[in-house]
Amino acid sequence: MLEEVPLFKKCCFCIPLRYGLLTWVYIKLIITVIMFLSLAVNVYDMDRFCYACKILIAIFVIILIFIFVDIILDIVFIVGGHLKNVRLLTYFYRYSFVIAVETILLAVLTLLALLFAVKAPVSIYFLNLAIYGLGLFIQIYFILLLRSEIIKLRSNCPYRFVKNTAGSEGTVHKEDLDDLQEYEHVYENETS
Repeated sequence: MLEEVPLFKKCCFCIPLRYGLLTWVYIKLIITVIMFLSLAVNVYDMDRFCYACKILIAIFVIILIFIFVDIILDIVFIVGGHLKNVRLLTYFYRYSFVIAVETILLAVLTLLALLFAVKAPVSIYFLNLAIYGLGLFIQIYFILLLRSEIIKLRSNCPYRFVKNTAGSEGTVHKEDLDDLQEYEHVYENETS
């Protein structure tokens, strides 16, 4: 019993899909840049004041690298979204799956650390579980929206031949061919 994954036509039920995705990524890019800058300042301050924290600094540098890659791929998505470039959007689509798996792994590690290493109160444990659950839900929703946009851009063709029944022959009328010639320059630009 496989169900088809839904195709969305709107982002958040009211915004056109492409503009909603672009708005979402612009907001994400601003937040990510702020995180990157604040973490970079903290690593710089740690390096000056904490001489025994070399392992902690190394972990923060690795996190900075991941955040920097995220910034680069956000910019790739913005360029692909504005240019309606399916290839760039597909790169970001694949990256979104990596982020979703990373969110799951980070949630499991954080919850295990809270449970066994820190011995945090149960309320903090459930708060972190809710935050990671909400983040994963938003990430999956974004992946579904992005998938819908990629499918829409791939199938966006001004002329399409549809065969309604299995035994019927399709016909093309002269008016349809004239309309097709009108859109030839669009097709030539997209293939080059």
